[in-house]
Amino acid sequence: MSFLGFSRKPFQVLLLILLGAGLDLLLTGLLKNKKVFPLSAMISCCSLAIILNWSYDFHNLFLPVFICIASKYIFTLNGKHFFNPSLFAICFCLLFGGEYVTLAPSYQWYGSAQSAWVMMYFVATAGLLFFVFKINRSWLIGSFLITFIIQTLIRAYVMKYVIPIETLFIGALTSPAFYLFTFYMITDPATSPSKKSDQIWVGISIAILDLIFHLKFSLYTFFFAGLTVAAARYVYFLIKKYWSAPETFSMEIDWKKYAVLLLVASPVFWSFSFNKHAALSASALTMKLRAIPAQESGLSGKRGNVIESVDPRLQNVAKWVLSVGDAAAVADVNLDGLPDLFMTQILKDISDRGKLYLNKGQLNFEKVVIPDLERYLSDNKNTEHPALLIFWTLIMMGIKIYL
Repeated sequence: MSFLGFSRKPFQVLLLILLGAGLDLLLTGLLKNKKVFPLSAMISCCSLAIILNWSYDFHNLFLPVFICIASKYIFTLNGKHFFNPSLFAICFCLLFGGEYVTLAPSYQWYGSAQSAWVMMYFVATAGLLFFVFKINRSWLIGSFLITFIIQTLIRAYVMKYVIPIETLFIGALTSPAFYLFTFYMITDPATSPSKKSDQIWVGISIAILDLIFHLKFSLYTFFFAGLTVAAARYVYFLIKKYWSAPETFSMEIDWKKYAVLLLVASPVFWSFSFNKHAALSASALTMKLRAIPAQESGLSGKRGNVIESVDPRLQNVAKWVLSVGDAAAVADVNLDGLPDLFMTQILKDISDRGKLYLNKGQLNFEKVVIPDLERYLSDNKNTEHPALLIFWTLIMMGIKIYL
């Protein structure tokens, strides 16, 4: 696994799979009085091992394992689990695990530039050859991928001045996590629809929700989109079951099931909480950070029109190039014992670009205009690159202070 850049050690992956298999055997025996080989649990925990990352200590891996397996026994319909276990655990841990259980680092799977495409091809091909055609979920995969490509084109158009379209597509369509989600999670035969029309609307709904969630999040929103669609289907079928046979429908709580799950959950959550508390205690800071509004600090930064003045052929990368010169320098310019700021703010309005801020105390700054610099900042088309001029200005300021 090392050549693919995985941060997980083989022992950790094996431990996670064995924990999931053991827990599934335990709950199956206690709640269903059965002994079934836990292949499903092992596959789900394998997904957790390569998609999730846990920090500080291996104790934190108990949480995703428990949530993954327990979801099979909590959310059931007609005696079967309804949510894909690994998908449910991933979303739960991302929402409630804080920084202790997160998505795996972006460099995983990518030992080189070529390995990204190799892994994409491997995951997709393996899913098609050994899984998809056997479970008859082609309509679900096709509708999701087609809609996902369309919504990615929409995002690429909206973000054309922020990120090149090639980068957006390569990042989305070479992610092995995306293909694991597409070919193994939403197509799980035990938790996905078998009817053609249902597969199509589920696939389209997940892709549309992914687009909506991108308004608030950036990475791997398809996980949350998949869980949201599954939750909506779960509620729909519960309501349908009630209306079709209200006299036989029962929402009675199986106290034995919840008592067993609570008993098993207690040491898991205790271990997670204890480890979290220990980590916080070990890294406790003696200071606190407080957000200071611009009205109080005097530091402002209104958006300018620099990008719009760039050659249209380069506007898709203009923000990246110009941002290289966006920096701040700290020095006691007036020698009053307080650190002053000089902020380049290349992409900001002319009123905020290349300005000196003198520290008046109590984190309050006064903007000072440097006349010799203004003539360069006001005309960035016909003069040298403003970032270069500001760089030399900072150098001269440093020399002046030193002398």
